[in-house]
This record gives sequence, C-alpha cells and structure tokens, in this order.
Amino acid sequence: MKLNFWKLGVFLFVIFAFFANSLHESYPDEFDNILGGWRILHGSLPYAGFFTHHGPVPYFIAALVGIFSGQSFVIFRIVYAFLLIAIAFSTFVFLKKQVGAKALNFYPFFIVFLAISATYYWTQMLLADNIAALAFLPVFALIILKTTYKKSITLIDVSAVSVMSSIGLYSSLTYIYIFVVTHIAVLYLYFRDNGYRPLFTLKNVYPLAIVLFPHLLFFLYLFVTQSLSDYIYQNYIFNAKYYIYNYPRPSESTFINPVRYAILIAHWFFVNFYTLLLGAFKFDFSFPVNLTMAIGNVALVVYLLLNKRYKLAAFVILTIIYTNVRSNPLNSKETDYQSAVYNIFSFFNIFFLLPKLYESLNANIAVAKKIVFGFILVFLGIYGFFTLLHLTFKFNSKVVSKYMGDMPLIYDRPKIAPMVNAIVSKDEYAWIGPFEFEELFYTNSKIPSKYHILVYGIGASEKIRTEMLADFQKNKPRVIVFDKGFVYLGKSVESYSEFFLRFLSENYVSLFEYRNGDILYRFINPVGNSDKDNLESKVYVDRQNVEEVVKKLLEKKYIKEVRD
Repeated sequence: MKLNFWKLGVFLFVIFAFFANSLHESYPDEFDNILGGWRILHGSLPYAGFFTHHGPVPYFIAALVGIFSGQSFVIFRIVYAFLLIAIAFSTFVFLKKQVGAKALNFYPFFIVFLAISATYYWTQMLLADNIAALAFLPVFALIILKTTYKKSITLIDVSAVSVMSSIGLYSSLTYIYIFVVTHIAVLYLYFRDNGYRPLFTLKNVYPLAIVLFPHLLFFLYLFVTQSLSDYIYQNYIFNAKYYIYNYPRPSESTFINPVRYAILIAHWFFVNFYTLLLGAFKFDFSFPVNLTMAIGNVALVVYLLLNKRYKLAAFVILTIIYTNVRSNPLNSKETDYQSAVYNIFSFFNIFFLLPKLYESLNANIAVAKKIVFGFILVFLGIYGFFTLLHLTFKFNSKVVSKYMGDMPLIYDRPKIAPMVNAIVSKDEYAWIGPFEFEELFYTNSKIPSKYHILVYGIGASEKIRTEMLADFQKNKPRVIVFDKGFVYLGKSVESYSEFFLRFLSENYVSLFEYRNGDILYRFINPVGNSDKDNLESKVYVDRQNVEEVVKKLLEKKYIKEVRD
C-alpha cells in the first residue's frame, strides 16, 4: 500500500505540474502550429493547402488536439497537457516492457523532473523541437538501456525506433543527423544479435522495410495530396536559400554540403562545450543548469569507457553533438526551446547514470574504478542537487505568481480578430498580417492565400510572390489588417514586400486616409493595444466596399466620426 501511495503521489503531482505549466506563456511559433492544425480541420493540408517551411507533424498533432479544444487557445493548452502526460507515462510503460522494470527504477523521478522543468524550458508548448525531443527520447533511451543490460533488439524495437524517430524528423528536419545515427545504431544492434546468414535473405529485409515504411507513407501522402513539389520547395529550397543561418556560404548559394555542415556543428559544439566545462570547478551555483548537463554527459561517457562500452560511448557522443544544430550547450537558457532535445537527452543521461554509479560502488570492481566512480557520483550529485533546486524554485515562483495574479495566465483575448469577424462573414475573405498567427486563428472568415504570412523569404522568392499575389487577386479580401512597421529577424516588411504594398495601394484604402467630406474615422479606445497602435493606418478596406464596411464599424461602435 505504501508503494501504491507513492505511485499515486507521483502521478497526481505530474498531473498538477503539467496542468499548471499549460497556463504559462504564449509564443508565435506555437500559434503557427495551432493555426495550421485549425486549417487542417477546415480542409487545408500542409504545403499544398498552406505554406510552411516546417515539418508536418506539429500541425497534425494540433489538429488532433483542436478536435477537442475548438477555437480556444486556453482549452487547447489544457487538452495538450493531458496528451503530454499520456506520452510521458506511455513512454515509461513501453520502455519497462521492452527492458524490464528494474532498469527503469529511475524513470518516474525523471518524469517528475520533466514536469518541474517544463515551465522553465517551455516544454508545455506545442513546438517542433519539443515534439522532436519527446519522439527521440524513447529511441535514445531504448538503445542505451538495451545495450547496457545486454538485451537483444527485436523487430518491435526497430518498429518503435522507426516510427518515433520519423515523428521527430518530420517535426523538424534539424534532427536529420540524430535520425541517421539512431538508425545506424539500432540496425547494427539488430543484425548483430538477430541477423540471418547468408546476409541477403528475406528475413533480413524485414527491419529495413520497417525503417523505410514511415517515409514511404509520407511520400504517399505527398503524392495523393499533390503536395510533393510544394514540400520540396518549401522545406528544402526555401530553407536552404532563405532560412538556414548557421552555414557559411555566399549569399547567392543555395547548396548545403551535409558533410561540411556536420563538421561545423561538431566544431562549434566542442568549442562551446569545452568553454562551459572550464567552469566546472568554480562551483558557481547561481546558474548550475548548463554545467550540470555538460558534467552529466561527460560522466556518462567516462563511465562507459571505463566499462569498455566503446561503441555505446561513441553513440552517446554523436547524439549529444547533433542535438545542437540550432543551439549550443554554453548559452542555452530559460525559454530556449530549441535546446529541447539536448536538454532531455542530457537529463536522461544523468538520471540513468546516478543509480548506476551507486551500484558500481557496491560491486566487485577495481579500487581505482571505485574511486573514479565515487568522485563522479559526488561531483555530479552536487551539481544535480543545485540544478534541481534552481528549476524547482523557478517552477514554484511561476506557479505561485500566476496563482496570486502577479504574472499573467494565457487567455482567449485576440485584439484584432473580433473586429474583423464583426464586419466580414464566414464566406468572405480577410487577412491579418504580415505575421499574425494568433489573430488568424481567431478569425472566422476565409484566408485568401496559402501564404498566410509575409516574411523575408516569401518576399524574396519570385515564385512565392507571384503565387501569393495571384491568390489575393483571385480571393480579394474584404478587409486587410497590415502593419507596415513590422520587423522580423532584422528585416522590415517594407524592404521586401513592395509587390504587396503596390497591391494594397491599387485596391485598398486605409481607414486613416478615408474621409467622407470633412469627416474622418478613428478607432475608439481600446481596440488593438491602444490608440498608440494607430490602428486606422493598419486597416485597409477594399475600395468597392469601403462605405459598407465603415457603416458596420460605426454600428458595432469600433470607430467614431471625427471632423477635420
């Protein structure tokens, strides 16, 4: 009964923690996924139906959650929190079934830690890196545990690796190197223990077919939905030409050498990792998190090398390196969700290693090894203790601050969408841009183009400019809300959207410019953020419908007449 009470306590705390985290913070990239999921539920599929240079998985997960949450961000987060809880515990159940309960004694504590750290690292958000982390975790853990406890890789294991790593890959192509490393590892382990001789037999084809199946299924999706060319352009050409920022090349080049890129990632990882480790003996616990992860990863590699597990040590090194394609271990910080895979892998290593070190101290091994393992246990234990305190303090301060009203919760309070919904019907077109996923999610009218944002890459691509303009001309919005002062990644929208500004000038009139004799029209406070938003200069009305739209805005008391 004590054991059951302990399990119940862990379970209830995890539910509480994930629920508390779900009401914390919002971020545009998450609203990108939520809007994409909402568009899927309304008949538009990724790539052919709407533009994205990201993987498709987050959008389909958002669509699944959206079935239950509807057009509410708050309910979406709560439903998603329970999905995260289900993923965490189902991963534990799967690993326990494949490896054995004894090997997973540490895992419930690891789940509790993930729940506590989620609010710090924004793991509660539906973001591509977070999904990739949760997908690759069972893959990484399965290979580590099966190899450590000398258990054979089965076809079920190969299937799990194939499916989960594909989910991670098609959440973010950033993790292509981890995908390759984990597949090489699991296939090597499978054929080492289960391979049939001669090599070229039908039974040896099974694991290869299992590995290929998710990709054939995705290709079939692209083929059936006629999205293949859109996917290639948006996810490869567009990313290579306009988005990947940490690969040195001439500005006109669109080719990325994957071998050179892998070398660069490894180089900068070691530079940052080495710099971080130089502070290990300073014992500065004001921010111990990054150093704890680094020490834990080094400690696991040392433990494996001393136990002559050289291949497994190489696997750990490679996976840790290539979790840092868009992040680095030195500068990772609070809210740095792009470090999600590195963070989760690193903390898994720590929770896995600490009990193994303790077991080694009681085992019949050489004294020298006991001394090394004892030192590592104490050293890592000290840093781990202060990291747990740091993250628990952050969790507690945020939860209490939200409960006491000192920090805001999340809300369903769009600023512009209600005004657009009041004057545009569900069968008409409207657009809010250039980068307004949240407002578009709450908008009931149709979106005129598959390109629902206007960032630099879209404005710089002649192909996309042509298609976007054709969409807007064909599905002419009744109202467009457009912020000409928008800046994204250091580039102002006016510097790359001349084609769209010309379309606005020829077909629309801003409310700021429109007048009826000597009468001007201005928004009544509060609309948008405030009068300082100068919303009149951002609302553009189709010249053919301007009088009707102005009349509706007056009737709904969004605007007032002002004599010049």
